[in-house]
Amino acid sequence: MSYCLGSLEHQAKEWERWTVVPQFSGEHAEGATAYAHKQAAVCRIVADNFRVLWARYLVGSSLESMVSIGSSSSKSTDVHMHGDESDDELGGSDLEEDDDGEQGVNDDEDGDDTL
Repeated sequence: MSYCLGSLEHQAKEWERWTVVPQFSGEHAEGATAYAHKQAAVCRIVADNFRVLWARYLVGSSLESMVSIGSSSSKSTDVHMHGDESDDELGGSDLEEDDDGEQGVNDDEDGDDTL
């Protein structure tokens, strides 16, 4: 668990290193910088969520001294995702509702539940 958290922090630092890319200029440089900042933020958000989930297992480990649970070592960065995309727009869902209102997974390519 601590290896995973350390790896995510390392990835975030690598993305921050890529915020300055001398090969690009103008709009390309701005886009590359924005993307790198977003990816660093995503790594830190995932790590923070894992810290919360794994808190009871990490108590007493050296991880507590590195970062407190739920806080990030970097400044807060909002990551905006497209919240208006539904499953239908993205190709639908494998879940189907039966007559009882319960959902089941349809694994067949043709859509029926026969083998």
